[in-house]
Amino acid sequence: MKRRADLIVVFKKLKSILKEYESQLTVRADFDSRYELWSEKDVIIGGKKRKEVFFTIKKVDAILLRQIKSALKKGFSEYKKNGWI
Repeated sequence: MKRRADLIVVFKKLKSILKEYESQLTVRADFDSRYELWSEKDVIIGGKKRKEVFFTIKKVDAILLRQIKSALKKGFSEYKKNGWI
């Protein structure tokens, strides 16, 4: 049961970070156990069209949360620069 409780905490922390990007992306799922943000534009990475980009995170700490925030900020900026958003 503790593992499930830990995952719920991780999910809530990540969801709160991702909510910052809702205004420029499409929310396709917003539930207690699932949250999806999508760009409605085609994304081309390495010459290939990508339909999905996702991550699996099972444990977080303050350092990882800072790294996630930084990576999201850089990634979002790159998406905008490439016209994917």
